[in-house]
Amino acid sequence: MSTMSPLDGAPVTRAIIGVTVVFYLLQRIDEVYLNLVYFGPAAADGELWRMVTVVLLHGGLWHIGFNMYALYIFGPAIERSLGRSAFASLYLLTAAVGSLFVYVISDPRTQAVGASGAIFGLLGMWVYRAYRVRDTVMGKAQLRQYGIMIAVNAALPLFIPNVAWEAHVGGFGAGVVAAIVFASIKDRKIATAVVAGLTLVVLAVPLVLTPGLLS
Repeated sequence: MSTMSPLDGAPVTRAIIGVTVVFYLLQRIDEVYLNLVYFGPAAADGELWRMVTVVLLHGGLWHIGFNMYALYIFGPAIERSLGRSAFASLYLLTAAVGSLFVYVISDPRTQAVGASGAIFGLLGMWVYRAYRVRDTVMGKAQLRQYGIMIAVNAALPLFIPNVAWEAHVGGFGAGVVAAIVFASIKDRKIATAVVAGLTLVVLAVPLVLTPGLLS
């Protein structure tokens, strides 16, 4: 008798985890790392892919391990409810907005790696879903659980240096916005197109704004 894996019915989540692990191994090649790492001035010069390829690189085993475990926990149920294309658009939007917050808020010379912005985007969607059923026992329990998780992660920069909290905030906010879009627009194809359009808008921002505006 076979047991169902949490990744069953979630091929995009499975693919993201696999591709991310492969690039974690490949990032030891300088050309790979230097061409994919987030770096504000390079994005401003037109290398906009860095806003999303940042999710493929990580700072160590603990970093990729935590992020991929969180994706394993939060991703499949969202993918199964939204569909493959919609989930992929959500992941790209939250990654891009996370990078955008780093671009606008942090030191222009900042280099960043990691999928944390996208992971916090998934958390943002879960929080919004829990909020919508906040009057139920399950909703209240989920909001308490997510609140503790947010509080713990908000405190991390106090104890762990070089945590890109800007990406966390941006990704989380983008996840909430995407959740509202998918909840408000019943036609899934149109909702996915809206989220994809928002991603393109976010990716274009470095072409018109100077990095580190609020630093």
